[in-house]
This record gives sequence, structure tokens and C-alpha cells, in this order.
Amino acid sequence: MRVLKAACLAVLLAQPALAQAGAAADDPGAYDPAPIIDRAVDELAEMRALIDEMQQVGERDRWFGRSRADVEADLDAHLDDLIAMIVGDTYAESRQRLLRADARIAEIEAEMDQLRVDRLTARPSDQVMTRLDTVLMRDHAAGSIEDIEQRLERGADRLDELRRTRAGIERDFVRAMAREYGIELTQEQARAILYQVNGRSIVEASIAFTVLQEVERRLGEIRTTVTNNDTLRRYYGVAAVMRLVSARLHELHLHDYREVWLPNLAEFEADNAALIEETRALLAEAPDAATAERYGANLEIQEEIAGVAGQYRDLLLGRQALVEERLAAAVDDATLAVNTLRTLNQAVVLFDRFAWQQAEFEALMAIENEALIPLESDDLEGFLDISRALAGS
Repeated sequence: MRVLKAACLAVLLAQPALAQAGAAADDPGAYDPAPIIDRAVDELAEMRALIDEMQQVGERDRWFGRSRADVEADLDAHLDDLIAMIVGDTYAESRQRLLRADARIAEIEAEMDQLRVDRLTARPSDQVMTRLDTVLMRDHAAGSIEDIEQRLERGADRLDELRRTRAGIERDFVRAMAREYGIELTQEQARAILYQVNGRSIVEASIAFTVLQEVERRLGEIRTTVTNNDTLRRYYGVAAVMRLVSARLHELHLHDYREVWLPNLAEFEADNAALIEETRALLAEAPDAATAERYGANLEIQEEIAGVAGQYRDLLLGRQALVEERLAAAVDDATLAVNTLRTLNQAVVLFDRFAWQQAEFEALMAIENEALIPLESDDLEGFLDISRALAGS
């Protein structure tokens, strides 16, 4: 990526700042790419300065100076800013809300389990009513059977409310994706994407494709309204930067698969495998049939978890392979754009030469059920449990 970024952005060194992106699209409900183009305009001056600096510094760190890697990091920061603006925070906010609701549900369920245990030894209210209960005008004595039943009812009501909230979060996400980007999802697909560990990359790829296509369409409109070749070349510079943005996005996603999501899942699998071995050893030494039966039940659950984790790994590996293919295609797109910018004199023909490698990009941006955790399967809870366990990744 380093050589490609330097080559692409070097094309822009001699270009003045771009003009504004122009009027909104004819369809008032369509995504408006003008803010993204404007942001690229704002970034170009600093990008040119960084390219100048990159050509002057060496590969290694220097005393009291910056290295090429430092400059490369600054260039990546500019691309990352554009990516953040493109993908937005709809997914991140929805996922955080969903996981917070899940955490609260788990807390209430644990509290209710403890109440059920307490109920086993609780006594009727009229046998344990105290003066304090009377002063506080309690209907039932604290800790009595009736009090516990009442608290269990309130807990059940809170659980129902939280589950409705959770379903509402999923519906809100579906509507936001359709409203903001024209991406249609079922509520089941939304739930899978919001839970699974790589859901962010699936959504970002789909959003990025939608946004970048709109940017390209707007640049095509600009082409038909301006005649000066220097002006045209400047807008083709934006198109080249968009291809760098695409390559950078998939570079970031590939890093997450290789360095975060798959290693975290491997750690989860290793812990479960160790637990399986421990349980097998205890089962072999069980002192009686009843104890052996309990260990056997535990072992069955642990082995089921291992099977689901293996399916989860297959999902991640399949998606990682697609990201690798798309990254190679994105680099090819950017390389072609740079080469065209550097070799052609007549900017007017550039759009005929620019073409996304659509097959790869469409394959990646398509949100297909095969890439999602199977929410209708018998392993649903296993997938969700693993997703929650990996939620911090």
C-alpha cells in the first residue's frame, strides 16, 4: 500500500484545491456524496505536504526527525478520516445499544435465579412481618415468599420490556440502513450482523460500495458540466483518492480478521478445548454413576460449543478470503487510476478507462445469509453466546 499511496497522491502534488462538489442529486432521497467530495477537497493540501515530506525522509527513524513510516501513518490517518465519514456510526451505536440491553437482560436473569433459590427457604409474609415493614407500609415482609414472588413478576416485566427494546434496536437499524444508504435488510439479517464479531466489516463494505458509487456518479455529472481539462484532472484526482480509500478500508478489515477476530476466537476455542480435556479426565475418575452423568452432561455441552465455534471460524475464514480477494481488486483499481492519471494527457477520456472491478466488490458488499450466523438453527444460542463472549474484540 505504501508505494501505491505515494504514487497516487503524488499525482495531486501539482493540482490546486478542488472546487465544491455541486448540487445535490436529482433524487432528494438519494445519498448525497457532496460532503465526502468536499472533505476530500479539504484534505488535499495536507496530503500534498505529506507527499513532499515522504520524498525527503528516509526509511529509518532519524534522530530528532520523522521517518517515512511516520509520514505513511499520517497519510493513513487522512484516509481513515474519510473512511469514518463514509461509513458513519450507525452500526457501532446500534451494536452498543444491543449489547447493553443484552447485558442488562443477563443481570436481571441472574437476579431472578437468585430469587428462585431464596424462595426455596422463604416463609410466608405473615410469619416474618417486622415493625420496619409496617412503618415502611410494605405489602409483604422483605424476603418473604410473597415479596419474592412480587419481585419475580417485576423482573419478568423488565425482561419483556428489554426484549422489546432489543427488537426495536434491530428495527431501527434496518430503517437507518435503508434510509441513509438504500441497503435493504431483514430484521433477522440485522440481528445477525449486529451480534457477530465481524458484522462491522460486512456493513462497512456494503456502505462503502454504496457511497463510493454515488461519488463516482457525481464525478460523472461534473464531467458533463465542465470543459477545462485541468479542472477535470483535479476531479479525477478525487476519484483516485476514493480508490485508495477503498483499498485502505479492506486493508483495515483484513487486519481485524488476521490480528483480532480470528485470534480471539482461537483463544476462546483453546479455553473450551482445555475445559473439555479437564471434564473428560474428571469423567474417567468419577466415583459413582450420578457424578459421571453430570460430568457427561457438561462434556456434551462443551463439545456442542466446540462445534458451533468451528462453524463460526468457517464463517470468518470464508469472509476473510473474500476480503483478501477484494483488497487485491481494490489495489488493482487504484493502480489503474494512478497509471491513467499519470500517462494520459486528455482527462476527458478518463472516465471511459475508470471501472470498479464490480464482480468482486458486489460480492463483498452483498449481505448474504451464508455470511451470517444462522439465527434459525438449533445452534442459535451457541452462536449468540460466542458472539457475546467475543463482543469486546
